[in-house]
Amino acid sequence: MSFKKNLYSAVGLLLIFCSCQQQPKHPQAGIINQSSATALDEKAVIAFAEDIEHSKANLKKLSSLVYSRGQENFFVEHYFNDHGDQVLVAHQQTLPAMAESSKRYYFRNDSLILVTASTQDVEGNEKSYEESRTYLRNYTVFKSESKVANSETELSTAAFQPQKAGPSEDYKASVTRLMDALQRRNDFELVFDKITRFPDANFITLKSVNPNGYTAQVALQTADAFVDSLMRDPLHFKNSKINFNWKVEDMQAVYVPSGSSSTSASGLNR
Repeated sequence: MSFKKNLYSAVGLLLIFCSCQQQPKHPQAGIINQSSATALDEKAVIAFAEDIEHSKANLKKLSSLVYSRGQENFFVEHYFNDHGDQVLVAHQQTLPAMAESSKRYYFRNDSLILVTASTQDVEGNEKSYEESRTYLRNYTVFKSESKVANSETELSTAAFQPQKAGPSEDYKASVTRLMDALQRRNDFELVFDKITRFPDANFITLKSVNPNGYTAQVALQTADAFVDSLMRDPLHFKNSKINFNWKVEDMQAVYVPSGSSSTSASGLNR
């Protein structure tokens, strides 16, 4: 009996040891195993966001068109994990007197947990750089912080400082608007306008169905049968919703011929 008791004890200890050794080693594992996004504190949220950024190359991505209105230009990228869950929505924008502005919305279990913003302001020959981080639970802000510097190098070493509570952004409305841009709904519903021709490049030009709305241009670097039809008889497609794929390179949408891979959201329907 003593031998059996010792044997059972040894087996039990071995099972406990194996169980401990088999815990997930993925850097996101501790976060993923938490029951909900509301359980995350600031450090866990940042770790989650950093892991998404490091694994972006392996995530599925959809891109919007590059929308223009006046001097504003922007596009949206939507990232998904292997399970099809959205984890990041990125908004890249250029405006007058601003070299670049970007905003990133991080999601955990379809709940918004972090919004980061990065801006470069230009005044004459002077530039200023700012970054901010806003932490949320159930779309409610529980902490905000920011930092400002006169150079990118200085900004990278500066510490974030707590930010006083001010007028809060309507984050649900912001995300809905970005989804509209990806799906070309509401303010972003576009139709074919014309082929814009330059000596060294041609573009598909799209216009909004709304007065004074957004426009979009798609560079034609490679032709196919559909592009040939557009070039030959553009009036036939005037004011129609057309179906094509694209990718975004350096703030420019580029036409992707039929049968090629793309990162565009589902194409416009004709």
